[in-house]
Amino acid sequence: QDDDSCQSLATQILKVNNSQNSSQFPFVLYLRALSLHRTGQSNQALKDLDRVLIKYPNFEKLEEVVFMKAEILHQTQQWQKSRDAFFFYISEYFQGSYYSSAYRYFLDSSLSSLEREKQNYDKEKIFAKREQSIVDLEKILEQKGVLLDEEKATFLLVLGRLYYEQNLYPQSLEAMGFFIKDNPKHKDLYQ
Repeated sequence: QDDDSCQSLATQILKVNNSQNSSQFPFVLYLRALSLHRTGQSNQALKDLDRVLIKYPNFEKLEEVVFMKAEILHQTQQWQKSRDAFFFYISEYFQGSYYSSAYRYFLDSSLSSLEREKQNYDKEKIFAKREQSIVDLEKILEQKGVLLDEEKATFLLVLGRLYYEQNLYPQSLEAMGFFIKDNPKHKDLYQ
């Protein structure tokens, strides 16, 4: 109910004050996008967020807009678009409020994109997605303070498996060696 009234209010404000020169216009679009998303209207929310991103590059809440767009794409399982949006966030907002969360979403989107591609049985596309996931995993494993130790272990194991699936056996052995050395009692060690 509150989201509906907030959405309705934001829509009315947009109708009354549809001057795109208004300093409040991007903020109202942002609020409406938030409300639309909460009421399940993600496509319209994405349109409002894109409008803010394109027309108001100096908007004070641009970081939140970028993250919200990426998060909505993730929630609607638009994996490649989500991965790309989170990559943009982590590239632009290195000290951002959502940096660690964005990295986790980024990697989840990358791996989910690969899993979706595997369902299509197109070997070339699977190979390319696997390569992309390897690069993404290598990137996140290089970052300090982003992942918990348990997450690092899990992703190192996934990286070793992806190397193996790409016939990159020396890299796979190296990754698995690091995994075993750093996690001798890990629950997935013998799987």
